[in-house]
Amino acid sequence: MAIERCVVVGWSDLRAIVFECTNAGCGARVVIRPDSELDKTEVVDKCPNGHPWSGGGLSANRTFGMLKQQMSSGGKVFKVLLQFDEPAPAEQKISC
Repeated sequence: MAIERCVVVGWSDLRAIVFECTNAGCGARVVIRPDSELDKTEVVDKCPNGHPWSGGGLSANRTFGMLKQQMSSGGKVFKVLLQFDEPAPAEQKISC
């Protein structure tokens, strides 16, 4: 019998939310702390290099707000948790 180990995290476990640009050759990132009020402040509608991050009803602000609501006690019907495989011993030394 195999034993599988994993890590499950909720909103309070997160150090940061990272938004990364998917434009070819860009990969610019915006790092937001979970206690930020990004969903209520300035609009983040482009990456640091100016590539658009909005369209189809999506934006970094709206995505952050929905994650924050569903991963914290604000989730009305269900709560979103993220699950990851447990890091291998060599991988555990990496720090953010």
